Amino acid sequence: MTRIVKTAFLAISALLILPAQGRTQSESFDAHLSSAQTQRAAGDFAAAEQSLRTALTERPNDPQALRLLALMLAFQDKLEEAHEYADKEERSDAFPNGTHKKPVANSNGSARIN
Repeated sequence: MTRIVKTAFLAISALLILPAQGRTQSESFDAHLSSAQTQRAAGDFAAAEQSLRTALTERPNDPQALRLLALMLAFQDKLEEAHEYADKEERSDAFPNGTHKKPVANSNGSARIN
């Protein structure tokens, strides 16, 4: 992990460890989502999955968090669960027409939305 990414990860992690006193639910959600994005960029898909699951306890129907969790699960070859979260994102209020599709694994081991 590069020094900059590691420093950013530690800073975000420190914010998440602090007591939630004085932090709104939105600030906490944003901190978890930001942490997940940093973890994803560092290739730590399991940690990003955990951050997203925590974020979704605060906003269970957030389409961005649902979509990112579906991708993190797909990157870990948890395709059945990835499809469940992709389906949930499609049913969320933000995308009433079902415009997004399911994550699938490519033959090279990467994942994409199909």
